[in-house]
Amino acid sequence: ELNNKGTTILITTHYLEEAEALCEDVAIIDKGSILVNGNIKELIKNIDKKTMNIFLTEDIKSLPDILIKAGFKLKDRRTLEIDYRPSKLNASKLISKVLKSRLNIKDVSTVEANLQDLFNKIVN
Repeated sequence: ELNNKGTTILITTHYLEEAEALCEDVAIIDKGSILVNGNIKELIKNIDKKTMNIFLTEDIKSLPDILIKAGFKLKDRRTLEIDYRPSKLNASKLISKVLKSRLNIKDVSTVEANLQDLFNKIVN
């Protein structure tokens, strides 16, 4: 309520999920130096990372070579996972590779980058 009325609130936390849920802007500080600061959504956009999960209709025991070369991993017998850069590769190309492997897709989901991904990129 105070924030909505224009009051700035400063929160310090080690819990990145908490910061992402409560804050619009963030500053990541390491050893007293600000490594990055700004609007969380804008900073996360610059990460250029997504994860796609492809859920199959049937179990598979191993990944076809074409999918291994593309960077897919077998999460379980019916789920493929791949991390990709949306600026370089679009979802339809990834799905196309799965279809060319003669696997039947039941569903697809993507997961956007988050504040934890930003933190890992900055400190690593």
